[in-house]
Amino acid sequence: MDYLELGHLIQKYAIKNVYVCPDIFQECNIVDFSKLQWDEVKFMSEPGKLHKDMEKLPKKGGIYIFCAKHHLLPSLTGQIMYIGRAHISSTQNLKKRCREYLKEEKRPKIVLMRENWWDKLSIFYTVLDDNKVIDEVERRLIQSVQPPFCSEIKDVTLRKAKKAFS
Repeated sequence: MDYLELGHLIQKYAIKNVYVCPDIFQECNIVDFSKLQWDEVKFMSEPGKLHKDMEKLPKKGGIYIFCAKHHLLPSLTGQIMYIGRAHISSTQNLKKRCREYLKEEKRPKIVLMRENWWDKLSIFYTVLDDNKVIDEVERRLIQSVQPPFCSEIKDVTLRKAKKAFS
């Protein structure tokens, strides 16, 4: 591979403006993040096909996180790509919600994530039993990590940068 091809690959898979804001966790007292149990399933086995691990997802509410994991560092969590939630209801749960990402076509960032990293994506999830807690945990995680494929960062005001010195 020559440098031009490498440059095109880097541009294709570039994830820009990744931030981590751990101070936001300190403001959250609705749940003890250290006590949440996170489990992992592989998202896809081949393009357009869910991995058999997806059957392990519970029909309960909670938080899910798409991570891109590399085979060279399999024991590491990987790059957090997207954070979402599944409320507890008769029509929604973690299993149903996470499966919907296979067919998502209306959200360009989700399509890009799925198409470019399908073979690297794992879903980490935790079960929560209160919709208010689910909303707050999702909001705090998104604010703290600001995943590149979340289109909306809730309750955060972003402004154009200003020069510090004239």
